[in-house]
Amino acid sequence: MREWGERSKTCPVVIVPTKYYSTPTQAFRDANVSVCIWANHQMRMAVTAMQAITKQIFEEQTLINVEDKIVPVSELFRLQNDKELEAAEKLNATVANMRFVKPLDTELIQFLAAEHTLIVTIEENTVMGGAGAAVMEALQALNLDKPTLCLGLPDNFIEHGIHETMLAECGLDVVGIVAAIEKKLT
Repeated sequence: MREWGERSKTCPVVIVPTKYYSTPTQAFRDANVSVCIWANHQMRMAVTAMQAITKQIFEEQTLINVEDKIVPVSELFRLQNDKELEAAEKLNATVANMRFVKPLDTELIQFLAAEHTLIVTIEENTVMGGAGAAVMEALQALNLDKPTLCLGLPDNFIEHGIHETMLAECGLDVVGIVAAIEKKLT
């Protein structure tokens, strides 16, 4: 900090003291450090906790004794701000990330078709010629007769606007997706 001299009084100084864990925080204050970021300690703590819980599950061969030590799934969804996963949880749905359309993971499609009564694809693309169409082609090639619901953008012009509003107008928000799936299942 000596190199900064008087500048440390007028210029913000941000440090990431990963290797200086034994230095008292007051020493950083005395050196005119503006912000101290404890960068990887939370991640390192999380790994330690994950290892302990994983060991307990393995040794006891049950989840009953760890449930009160871990956050509920709803908290994970909240932290990710992922309402789609929350909707999937409510519908008891399996979420599979295709990652890409080509090459298509036909083994995953075959597995999901065997395990589920309905295949739903959701994409921010037009349905025609999109991922859903590719899934339906794969099901046909595999000789699997499986009800399929392909949700995506309409094949017409969409007015510009706020992303969430545009998705809602196309039925691709959580409410629209859940409603379309429930309608298909009834």
